[in-house]
Amino acid sequence: MFRRVAATARTVSPQSYVGEGWNSFISKVLDNAIVGFCLSEGLMSRSKERRKENAAIIRAIHKLAVQMGREDLRGDELIKWAQKELPGMDLPPRS
Repeated sequence: MFRRVAATARTVSPQSYVGEGWNSFISKVLDNAIVGFCLSEGLMSRSKERRKENAAIIRAIHKLAVQMGREDLRGDELIKWAQKELPGMDLPPRS
């Protein structure tokens, strides 16, 4: 990855995009370019992907709990209930 960023920096000459003041270092310009590329391609960090996956699992568990008459469960109580009622299920970590 570093070699690609260095090659890109040599090619596009980021110092030509640098002004004065805050956030104007060459490294910041490259960082912004990488972040912009990731956003434009819809790329997410693994932690964001994991949070989205965990949220989907929690919604599914909550839906199941509601179907079983436990609409009162939320958060840690929902996870504890799922651990008891659905042993062996791969659950997100408790908050």
